[in-house]
Order: sequence, then C-alpha cells, then structure tokens
Amino acid sequence: MPDYYVEFEAHIDERKRPEGFPKSVFVKEQYHSIENDEQLKQIFNDRVKTIVTNPGIVVYPDNEIIDGTALKFDQRIYVPWHMITHFHGKVKLLTPASVPETPLESLDPSNPVKEEKKALTQ
Repeated sequence: MPDYYVEFEAHIDERKRPEGFPKSVFVKEQYHSIENDEQLKQIFNDRVKTIVTNPGIVVYPDNEIIDGTALKFDQRIYVPWHMITHFHGKVKLLTPASVPETPLESLDPSNPVKEEKKALTQ
C-alpha cells in the first residue's frame, strides 16, 4: 500500500506579518499504507476540518526543518488564523503501491488461435 506526503501552506497577511517572519508557513505530514483513493480523500478532508476548526496552526517558522526525532515543541510557533489570508494543501505519492509478483507459469506464451484450431480438428 502506498505512502503519501501531505503539505498545507498557509499564507501570512502582509499587514500582520512581523519583520523577519516568513510569507507562508507549512504543515507537513506523512501517511503510511493508504488503502485507496477514498481513504486518502477522507484523511485529507478530516485534516482540513481539524485545522480550520482550531484557532490557529502550530508550525516550524523555517520551512526547511524536518523533525524526525521525538516530539519537541521549542522550535514551533503558533500562528493565529487572523494572521492567515488563505491556505491550501497538496498531496504527493511517496511510494507506489506494490505490484504482486506474477508467477512464472502465467508468463508462458500461448497462442489461443493454435489451441482453438487444435480443438476444432479433434
């Protein structure tokens, strides 16, 4: 089953953006073993609903930070919704779904025309 990378980008209102603060911030997540497109849509839609019903988002101010360690909260910042003009998300496929191996017996070339002629002559 494939893995997906989901990224939400929130654009900061220029009138409320502090000096040195990025123009947009990102929420990045990875989901493992997604069974089908419907499950992916459900996960994406549920996540959007969760994000917009909160009073703001918690992000890394530096878009380049990828934290693979245990949870740390000292590098993240809270951005309230009144500082955000709009946000959108995108989904990227990380690992394609595995294709089951085909048994060698099924790869035997056969000519159905020859077999049909043989059946008719018998």
